[in-house]
Amino acid sequence: MNRTLFYPAIMALLLVGCRPEENPGQLNAVNQSLERVNKTINDENNLISQHLLNTQADPQTADIVTKWVQRADRINRNADSVRVMIKELKEELISQSDSLKREYVTVIRQLYDDNGVGNQLLKKLAAFKDSIPVIMYGEGGRDSSVAQGRVSRYLNTLLDSIPLLPGYVDSLSADQRIQYGKKWLNENFGRSSSLMAMIMLNKIENDLLLTQKILIEYCNMKVASSFCGYNVFHVITSLSSSYVKRGQEIEGKIKIEQPAS
Repeated sequence: MNRTLFYPAIMALLLVGCRPEENPGQLNAVNQSLERVNKTINDENNLISQHLLNTQADPQTADIVTKWVQRADRINRNADSVRVMIKELKEELISQSDSLKREYVTVIRQLYDDNGVGNQLLKKLAAFKDSIPVIMYGEGGRDSSVAQGRVSRYLNTLLDSIPLLPGYVDSLSADQRIQYGKKWLNENFGRSSSLMAMIMLNKIENDLLLTQKILIEYCNMKVASSFCGYNVFHVITSLSSSYVKRGQEIEGKIKIEQPAS
């Protein structure tokens, strides 16, 4: 199992065990681990994105990779927009709680409130998830004519497996979205202490970063599979004779050919 997926799964189990009676020492350790994992995934995402940009800069690959670079760029910009909001919420939580020492501060009530910042965060996450099929397939989304064949089936499986907002799909009715939102707010921020709210914000950021990583890795894979390599030519020389006396003229032939792939 990918290590970046393994650690958050273990942490989720720890969180379930910690809920009935919180142990601040254990929860701080989980929170710090989540923050380190998030930084690692973000660094990996930056490296993948930079590799894509470098590939586009090569004139021999630019035409092939441009569309995948553009898709990865849109994914990155949308994900970064959500992370800005998460960062602001974490900063506000730290400020109001005196670095997580005070409990049940105003921002936690707002995170849990149906009309508060928690619901605003959910809407932003849902908008990001709704945009993914359009970005990856084009304006028609999964229903577009491009969304056909083995590659699209693989991408469908990929989109169905992303960790962000499990159970949420763009086909939910208005009432189903409302019910999903209430359940999501309760599961993530209901009866939360300041420290637990911080952990859940980091966990949501982790889901977002992993989703971003899965998608831009797919774009990078498509670039690699679309480019078959450079044209490499070999120079072959031959002489008109293998035995030459002093002063005798010889002819040299040069042949340039491309080896079979």
